[in-house]
Amino acid sequence: MDLTLTFRHFEGSNSLKDHAEKSLNRLEKFCDNIQGAHMILDIEKHRNLVEITVNVYGQTLKAMNEANDMYVSIDGAIDKLEGQLKKYNNKLKSHRRSKKIPGSMVEGE
Repeated sequence: MDLTLTFRHFEGSNSLKDHAEKSLNRLEKFCDNIQGAHMILDIEKHRNLVEITVNVYGQTLKAMNEANDMYVSIDGAIDKLEGQLKKYNNKLKSHRRSKKIPGSMVEGE
């Protein structure tokens, strides 16, 4: 997965970068084909904002979170993305099940 980190209004530490990468790697168990991710970490006054954009199968999933701690904010945004990926995978599975194979119906039914 291609990860791009952007820090706004502060300098990012190595431990924060490592935490962000490990957290994003959690998403790979829900979807194999994550093409890219962009994470924006921002500090405004006393707010720690995280915005994550993930590209999956041509779809763009986005999550934002705000907390007093940057690590908590990252984990909250990742949790939101996990929910979106689960919903997206269920939608794909149900769509595949609903497709009917041509010629599979028996005449007279």
